[in-house]
Amino acid sequence: MNIVNRILATILMLLLLSVTAGTLALALGLIPASTLASLPHYEPLQHSLRDLTHIHPQRAKFITIAVATVVAGLSICLLVLELRPRRRQRHLILSRNRDGMVAIGFNTLRKVAEEVSMKQADVNRARCRVDSHGDSLRVRCNITADPFADASNVGLDVETSLKSRLEHTVGRSVEQIRVKVELAKSGDKVRVR
Repeated sequence: MNIVNRILATILMLLLLSVTAGTLALALGLIPASTLASLPHYEPLQHSLRDLTHIHPQRAKFITIAVATVVAGLSICLLVLELRPRRRQRHLILSRNRDGMVAIGFNTLRKVAEEVSMKQADVNRARCRVDSHGDSLRVRCNITADPFADASNVGLDVETSLKSRLEHTVGRSVEQIRVKVELAKSGDKVRVR
């Protein structure tokens, strides 16, 4: 689900939750009838609010409260599920057959990517993230290079070495590599090799 759909679902759940909370408050008598007069005059709204505050049969009042409680509970559950971040895969399955499967952890691939990046000339620090996308991999690396290094060449060297090493390690293609190069300040410590 893309971000627009998640935002719309969140807004819908919040709206549904507020309507059910208002219905519960009116049905239980928590909101006095005098406050309804201060609402904007919209005849269908005024009529439905008057009906909610004057539910005479006790059974109808109980059913209204029960339905509003169930809808509020469902909207809270859906809202929590929608706002919870998606779980990342922990392992990349390399092969699977009837005898078992072979997998490698994304944490291991991240360490391999950082090690390969650090072995390149003029790289002081590297932080990488490796994700799967279908049958291929996507890699993002933030590296800090020496202050007087050529950022373009350092980035290309890291990209080339990452692609070849990860494809060799995993046996899958690397679809995309994003390398963000930041030059260290001239006063920062430089890594000595």
